Amino acid sequence: MRVESWSASRERYELERQVILLKAELADWNRYFFVYSNPAYTGFFRDDGSMPPPRSDPFWICRDEEIIGGVVIAPNVLEKLFFIPPFADWEGIVRQLADTLLHWSDRGRPVTAYGMLPDLAELLAGTGFWPGVRRRWMQRPTSSFEQEPDDAYETASVVMHREGGSIRIGSDTEIALFLHRSLTRRTEALRGRQASFSQYVAQVQRCARASSTDTAAASSLVYDRRTHALTGVCLISMRQGLPFVDSLMVHPGYSRRGIATAMVKRALTLLNQRGYPLLRLRVTEGNPAESVFRRLGFMAAPPEVSRMFLGGPPQFPLTDALPLL
Repeated sequence: MRVESWSASRERYELERQVILLKAELADWNRYFFVYSNPAYTGFFRDDGSMPPPRSDPFWICRDEEIIGGVVIAPNVLEKLFFIPPFADWEGIVRQLADTLLHWSDRGRPVTAYGMLPDLAELLAGTGFWPGVRRRWMQRPTSSFEQEPDDAYETASVVMHREGGSIRIGSDTEIALFLHRSLTRRTEALRGRQASFSQYVAQVQRCARASSTDTAAASSLVYDRRTHALTGVCLISMRQGLPFVDSLMVHPGYSRRGIATAMVKRALTLLNQRGYPLLRLRVTEGNPAESVFRRLGFMAAPPEVSRMFLGGPPQFPLTDALPLL
């Protein structure tokens, strides 16, 4: 297959069999994406404009000068792929897109397809993309909950510190060590890949940069009053203008005592008092935390394969994909 070279300023690419990629205006392209992508997924974001922005410019997929779908594609990146009925030759187009992406990409970096819903993920797998974990968005309105105090535990909000031009979470090393040890004991990792302690430190630091005074107050650190040990962590940050559960973890030795439920209820209550309409999260399929959120009335979007890697899993740290949720 002959593939034209990539250029950020280029408006049009000719593929095979009269297929053309034509650069689109984002607002117009989004109208089609919300209609023709899975509505149960896009409906999660339609009302509040909080759909995560694309990683690069969107393109129309055209055949014989007719728009048959859309995609965000650039070197090393493929996402937000959709097709417009009655067009049905999805597999043929997916193969051309995969060949184009491979030609454009730097193979020293991961060649990644993001956020693919199951039907498209299956087609991409047939072109050599290795599927990562499946995740789903969940959300519910904030609300006030009456909670009985538990004398066995002490709950504190996260404290934010400004150091020079940066923001950090107080006790960030303690939190990262807790997350690292708890997840190691649960052996929960991406396809058996266990993240390092330094990656958890980086994750907590990223959460700090995306936090506010309100989300810090809604975050929880739960300590055993008798041993003073940290037993539970719930970190809330901001994403696309809404509060987001960045991580939720209870020490395995303290599971099934209602600690996770209490932390999420506390977050919902404090965020409601501060005027935030929703609390959102993304949870890895199979994570026991999903049952906590479902029992609290969180609604789930369809699962998506959060990342797929062309040619197999990358041989470098997945620093932005720690399995905290």
